[in-house]
Amino acid sequence: MQRLKKTDYLLTYMIIITFASFVCGFFLGASVIKGKIYAEQSVQSDRKAQGMYPDKDFIAYYYNVYKPMQEFKAEYLRMNSQQEADTSSQQLRKLVKKTLQEVEKAGVPETSPLLLQAKHEYIQSLKAYTEDAGNSEFDTAWLRAEADMYKAVATWEQLYVTKKSASLEVPKSISFSQWKEYPFHYRNYISAEYLYQTKKLVEYRPVDLTAKLDSVIANDQAASLGWTDVPFAIRVLMTTDAVRSGDFSALRKQVYPKVAFPEMPLFTE
Repeated sequence: MQRLKKTDYLLTYMIIITFASFVCGFFLGASVIKGKIYAEQSVQSDRKAQGMYPDKDFIAYYYNVYKPMQEFKAEYLRMNSQQEADTSSQQLRKLVKKTLQEVEKAGVPETSPLLLQAKHEYIQSLKAYTEDAGNSEFDTAWLRAEADMYKAVATWEQLYVTKKSASLEVPKSISFSQWKEYPFHYRNYISAEYLYQTKKLVEYRPVDLTAKLDSVIANDQAASLGWTDVPFAIRVLMTTDAVRSGDFSALRKQVYPKVAFPEMPLFTE
């Protein structure tokens, strides 16, 4: 067999190098193109997310849905505490009809789907009141609507404040150190979910419950009170009627001097 010449070895080597360069270049180019596609998709996703839950949606929702519903809630709780049950029921049914008409025609943009969902749940609660003389189904649907509104605010917080996407599921167990690490509006959403589990309307709001709990924790009183974790603390605060309507407003400047809020009067009134 004839031995290969030196030039043949060189030619073979060059062919191998050329082929290897081509293969590497092909896969490198594919990787770069793939990276650009993912980057563009990420940018488009970010742009879409940044258009969700704008402040103007919360302002519109507050005046068109939340405020009339809160006014009805105040009358509902006040009249239910009166002795003339028949008279109160008749007056409330008239107020239900008026509030239902007002909320049904309220526009809620699709850019805030949780607010839109909360609106439908408020409507469901008012209809439940007229259908079953209003108690358990009314309270349950109302509290579900309230929890979804607070979840919408927690989503706003992720998009525009923390700028970090995280699960908004409610943990079964929450230590005090974990609670303090959670963003403020996520804590409010957790409080709203605990109120929803009670299936009973109360005068105070989830933000009042959060403020009361935060003030106790900030003053290092939780341990001395024998509170073991956040779920236990919330149960104690609710069952002992330790929370009052307006607690958040009274504690806002003291406990939350640097917290960002959406442009929603709920957090400034």
